[in-house]
Amino acid sequence: MAGAAMIALLAAFGVLAHGVRTRRRDVIVPLAALCASAAGALHSLIDFSLQITGYAVVIAALLGAGLSQSFRSGRGGGGSDRDARVTVGRPVNADFARQRPAAAGEAI
Repeated sequence: MAGAAMIALLAAFGVLAHGVRTRRRDVIVPLAALCASAAGALHSLIDFSLQITGYAVVIAALLGAGLSQSFRSGRGGGGSDRDARVTVGRPVNADFARQRPAAAGEAI
């Protein structure tokens, strides 16, 4: 189990390093997460173990934020940005859009 945890931590470091190398904007997030995680891992060898909950939660939150920002979003980033697009044009129901607004008390 300890070996699996070390492999997962090394994989997370690899993903963070990939994020630092490839991102053009907001590179500070994966860089800060990489530095904080490395400092946390090295510090846990000497003094506070990552088994202490208050210490582990902070490191895990920084690591998670960095991992989530390690990949580019948008075109070519692997995710679908279809929901973020706004199309401008004629409304779907053009007849409804031309109707006058209902007066107060009038049935719709």
